[in-house]
Amino acid sequence: MASATDRELFTDVYLHEKAEVIGIEWRRLGIYLELTHQYLDGLEYCREALDICAFKMLIKWRNARSSEFHETVRVLQKALEDVGRKDLSEVIGKDYDDYLAKKEMPQETLPSTKSNSNLVTSETTSESAQTTDSASVEQDELTLQLTSIRSNVTSLQMDKLSCQTSEIKMTRSETVTDKVFDTISKELGGADWRRLGLKLGLTDKELDNLKTNHPLSILDCITAMLRQWRGNPITEASMTVLRAALVDIQRNDLAAFIDRGTDTEKDTNAQNTMKDKDVSDWVESQQQVSRDQSESGYGTTRSVIDAPSDEGDDDLASGSQDDHLESQTVAEVHKSDETPVTQLASITTADQSSMFPGNQNK
Repeated sequence: MASATDRELFTDVYLHEKAEVIGIEWRRLGIYLELTHQYLDGLEYCREALDICAFKMLIKWRNARSSEFHETVRVLQKALEDVGRKDLSEVIGKDYDDYLAKKEMPQETLPSTKSNSNLVTSETTSESAQTTDSASVEQDELTLQLTSIRSNVTSLQMDKLSCQTSEIKMTRSETVTDKVFDTISKELGGADWRRLGLKLGLTDKELDNLKTNHPLSILDCITAMLRQWRGNPITEASMTVLRAALVDIQRNDLAAFIDRGTDTEKDTNAQNTMKDKDVSDWVESQQQVSRDQSESGYGTTRSVIDAPSDEGDDDLASGSQDDHLESQTVAEVHKSDETPVTQLASITTADQSSMFPGNQNK
């Protein structure tokens, strides 16, 4: 079984990064690492992507190792060189050297007190009476300095804790929503979901368990994976981290979707604020128009009501005058109409007298 040291360097994330650049040589590499053909055939049968096949093969090999860590590294380097990937072998060798440099803490050389113990004792005995007062003063000064240093350190620690708390709050404000999960689940197919899970810090075993728990729906599997990542209190589940992971697996389209979603939310909030302001301004303007119209209508009504009475009398007088002229005109018309009738009657009577002269004698 793999030792703890093996897992410290050969983590799932580290091995996946190397598996991404192995390419089609993954099967030959597995043979040089002494994995069985049956196991390698099983990986090919699952029709996984090349990097996923290489990754699973490396995980299998790592977990089966029981030798010393340095030997494990050398075995992997030798196998990579045998398949023509000396470049990758050198990268792993450099990573191993850097890992050892970080693990080895230099020990401080302490001065030897045994050889000088007699000298220190004699000097202390001879000068103890003279240095008692000065030692007491120095001790007090050192105590004051130590107290001041502790106070400054405590203040710095509190400031650092405050900054970390603010950063955590800022990060948590970018928590990924289920809506984002739903969109990513629909667009993330094939082996990309496993790559994304590894970038987000999930182990290969956890991803296998998710696939086992959701064998019929890749959408449910991806959604469960994202929710498990978000629910982990240790990981930093934020939009920024998710976007960076999507970029790492060459899914810039989904990373752009996250950017658009963030910008859209900001724009929506700004638009809502502007709409609220516009509505408020419009309502206020309409109220002002209503007030102006009310004041204008009230003034017109008052001007009509409060008009001088002389004008009203003049209107009435002119009206009476017009009525009088109208009646006079009608009378004249009637008179002119009657004149021809009267004249005709007179003419008729004269004619009758001339035609019947005997009537006059009678």
